[in-house]
Amino acid sequence: MPAYKIRDIKPNPFRNVDRYPIQRGKIDALRESIRTTTYWDNIIARQSGKDVEIAYGHHRLIALEEELGPDKEIILIIKELSNEDMIQIMARENLAEWGTSVTVLHETVRAVVEAYGAGEIELPVPERGEPGHKRKFYYAPSFSRDVKPLTKFADRARTHSAPGLPMIKNNDKDNDKAFPYTIETLSRFLGWGTGNTKWDTRTREVLWALELIDGGIVKEELFNGATPIEATALVRATRKVMSASDTASNFHEKDAEEAESMLEDLSTAESFAKDSGDKSALSAISKEKKQAHLRIASSRDLSKKERRKGREQTIAVAEAVSEKLKDREGRAVDVADSVAWSFIGKRNKRVPTVEGFAAKMDKRCVGLFDPKLDRTFCQGLDEVLTHTDIIKPSILTNLANSIKSLSDRALAYEQKFRTAGKKRHDPKPIKP
Repeated sequence: MPAYKIRDIKPNPFRNVDRYPIQRGKIDALRESIRTTTYWDNIIARQSGKDVEIAYGHHRLIALEEELGPDKEIILIIKELSNEDMIQIMARENLAEWGTSVTVLHETVRAVVEAYGAGEIELPVPERGEPGHKRKFYYAPSFSRDVKPLTKFADRARTHSAPGLPMIKNNDKDNDKAFPYTIETLSRFLGWGTGNTKWDTRTREVLWALELIDGGIVKEELFNGATPIEATALVRATRKVMSASDTASNFHEKDAEEAESMLEDLSTAESFAKDSGDKSALSAISKEKKQAHLRIASSRDLSKKERRKGREQTIAVAEAVSEKLKDREGRAVDVADSVAWSFIGKRNKRVPTVEGFAAKMDKRCVGLFDPKLDRTFCQGLDEVLTHTDIIKPSILTNLANSIKSLSDRALAYEQKFRTAGKKRHDPKPIKP
């Protein structure tokens, strides 16, 4: 077997030397072992051009250099290893030796997703979900499901399913940047227990953590020294506060969208009014359009403010949970939940409640088909009625059927809410 100078041996290209922690205690233990039993010639490597890259044994290599010097030649086991082999061997060694290290788990997943997104490795094509169960897809190099693929070819890859989970060629120009993966395919590639719910859950939580880190919400150093249970508690508490923030922001965003829809209806009504020369209607519509524009601007502004304030509070809760967990007092999940709910409680005056939303829906129902409150829609129907003599009977029949269908659906909802109201005469407060 060939021998190489220690100084010429390169690390695994998928191991981020700056981010992976080097444990001084482990190096010292390895140096003592080398002095006692010598080097065992058991590091696997591959030839990569003029370089030789080790698949694992980075602590051992440092210990050998410190103990024997950089010019010492050592024997390596050279094998034909693909990029996938190199990263999988590294992942399995990390799991065996550092399975309880949160930072190592983070860096292992990060290495796979980033290499996949760069087209350096291949992952199994995600399978379609079972009927009625939507599969949750990620697209490398992102750790967030909110990031969508940039090409139409991702749709083809995303829905593909075949026996044996064939590989997708990420370096094909026709599939550029369409790198789909799921929690299951990532766990399977890493060898973290195929079909093992525990490791699928762990993979998901690592992805959540990386999403928070890359989003600037949680500082990476907050995970240093944390146990997997503590890291899970930190991530879930942070996401809980983030969800409350998103609820408030989305509430105002939906209000803006409703106003935009109303504005479109008003424009249609305005067109009818101009054709008929109804100046009174035009004046009223003009005022309503101004109010709609103001409502859109106000709601969008409130949405941005909620999102900005929510981000600040989410960052603060992550740091607060991290500090509390250092005390090691009580169950990690209980400690984290307590901190999260204290922050959510501060937002109670601003976060819309379910009851508030129900009241808003009540007002919208009252306005339906009311000439005073739903002027645009009713004027449109009245305008159609004035021209029934030139409209095809089939179109009028379809409109009548649609209104009848709307009436039937309204009656069905009326029955559901009336039944629910009878069951709860004394409703209890809803927990935020």
